[in-house]
Amino acid sequence: MWKEVLQDKQETRTEEDKQEKFERLALKRMDRALNILDLIANLSTSRYHCKEEQATAITSELKKKVNYIESLFCRRIVLNDKKELKKHDR
Repeated sequence: MWKEVLQDKQETRTEEDKQEKFERLALKRMDRALNILDLIANLSTSRYHCKEEQATAITSELKKKVNYIESLFCRRIVLNDKKELKKHDR
């Protein structure tokens, strides 16, 4: 019995550590990503000249990447929910 309690506490601590790490990394990476996106947006100013095909190619690639990232997060959320259900079934 005591081993199960300790294992549960270890799993909880690991999950908290994972959450803290996620938050720390997400803040840094989102800040960096948004700054880079601002730089890409600057390419649309009057200081530069781009063709419609170039602008379409850039925005198309960005949309594809955002859709891909969104699908990864959706998948992770589903897997996390399944993991939580299994944990409560014990």
